[in-house]
Amino acid sequence: MTETPFDDPKPVDETVFDKVEIYLTPKLETVVSWALKKSVPFEDGLFVVERSIYGEPFNEVTDPIDDCMAVINDPVMASPDVEAISWRVAYHVAGNVYTSIPLKGHLKVSKSDKGLLNVIAHREAMTFDRYSGTTGLLLKARTSGRPCPVCTDWGIETSARSACPNCYGTGHAGGFYNGKPWKLCILGAPDTSKSTTPTLGSIEAGNKVVARALFENPAEAGDIWINTDTQERWQISGVKPEVVFKGLIITIKLEMTRLQLSEAHPINNPETSEKLQQPSTGGLWETL
Repeated sequence: MTETPFDDPKPVDETVFDKVEIYLTPKLETVVSWALKKSVPFEDGLFVVERSIYGEPFNEVTDPIDDCMAVINDPVMASPDVEAISWRVAYHVAGNVYTSIPLKGHLKVSKSDKGLLNVIAHREAMTFDRYSGTTGLLLKARTSGRPCPVCTDWGIETSARSACPNCYGTGHAGGFYNGKPWKLCILGAPDTSKSTTPTLGSIEAGNKVVARALFENPAEAGDIWINTDTQERWQISGVKPEVVFKGLIITIKLEMTRLQLSEAHPINNPETSEKLQQPSTGGLWETL
């Protein structure tokens, strides 16, 4: 059969991954985060982070995980050669493997800079742990996983309810990946004062606050943070670097809005926190 230009398969990254990002934490751990495109069919799949050193074949550096990020703590990442290491993410689903386009590079850190970095990061960490930190969980919306059994419209294969109590509008069963423990220092408090006008009625000033955090998680606008003490839910609307040392981000500032406290918003369901703290299980290869 004669081949046509349309027979050439597109690079798998163009059809699967919406983004793949790599950065270093203040502890010099490598964090790889990713997301699938919304057009990818909803199925149970798992991810594996792979690494290549000096052009060698890619090797797996994580077990298969049902998540959107992985933390790799490996001495090899400390190499001063920014071209030495390449990273990619492999998506294993339905007997197929789709890999992202490899990414190269990491920050060069000298011994003297590493010492200063450790001092700065240690002081910030002590501040969060002992004084001003509030314990909570960062929630990342799912871009992978099986379809929601409650609200999926099988005609268009997507969620039909933005306020679904099972998937929270993501279309994927469970709605979020497991919560990531993350301490924030919330600066100030929400302004809950109200004013009343004859034409507009009651107006609330807003439940917005600014918070600080160590740059440990790939937070972005739209993510949810849950205060594990008060169970308040906050939606992140902006993320900016705060303390930066020679290109390495140590702390960030977050703009957050408190979600309404009523259970009218599905994220405020009392069962939400328990759902999102289910321990991961081993042997995930068996599910593929």
